[in-house]
Amino acid sequence: MSEVLPDGWLSGTLQELVYSETYHSKLLYYYITSPTFLNQKDKLTTGSTQEALTDTNAVKLDFPLPPLNEQKRIVAKLDKIIIMNPGGLGL
Repeated sequence: MSEVLPDGWLSGTLQELVYSETYHSKLLYYYITSPTFLNQKDKLTTGSTQEALTDTNAVKLDFPLPPLNEQKRIVAKLDKIIIMNPGGLGL
């Protein structure tokens, strides 16, 4: 996948996601860049000078994970919506 997350998006210890056949990587990208997830992440970040998501708080993040076939169906629909609306999903 060619999409890149912004610098400083997560703490240094949580920048690598381990590949798994239980999730579709594109669905994960769509979710972690959505306002729903970003709002959740913002509530869990700490720090006054440089906010960061600590490992302790990262485990509190909600990652809904439907079965892989359902994930593929969702990605196909989101891809179609993005093609029709290049400005973004606005989720």
